[in-house]
Amino acid sequence: MVATAVIVSRPHERGRLPPPLLPSYSQGMLPYLAALLAVICYAAVGPVIKKTGIDLPNLLFIGISSGMLAIGAFLLLFITEGRGGFFIPDRGKIFGFLAFAAINLAGWILYMYSIKLIPVAQYDMIAGLGILFAAAAAALLLNEPMHLRYIPAALFIIIGLYIAIGPDLSGLR
Repeated sequence: MVATAVIVSRPHERGRLPPPLLPSYSQGMLPYLAALLAVICYAAVGPVIKKTGIDLPNLLFIGISSGMLAIGAFLLLFITEGRGGFFIPDRGKIFGFLAFAAINLAGWILYMYSIKLIPVAQYDMIAGLGILFAAAAAALLLNEPMHLRYIPAALFIIIGLYIAIGPDLSGLR
């Protein structure tokens, strides 16, 4: 997200969509390995939070960690892009930033609430449903194709989730 904003912010490229960081399919397995590493990093967040015993109010934790993330992102931006990386978004992009922030904040609040009450492994299994929502959102917002082969994959995800978590939910009825 930051890299995209930085590329668009360069004066000679205003108004144009930024080029992808890695061209589609030209890098072979590299983008898929990067995606796998990103998933592994995000999957480690819950266990790290519980293991370190961070016991703060949810919004305080979100504020502190988001501030640290922002500082790190801006430092990395300054190192990689220099002074040309900072910009003021135009009106069209402000809505995108606000929507991203609102969705991210809602997700963090719900995440912090849920991992305090259910096992992290079960949360991450439920998070597997996220790919179904991501595919639907990509189809609706980005006009990406929805293939029929996604249907059996979705069924396997839902059945696997039921097998893994269903017994624990039976006592809640």
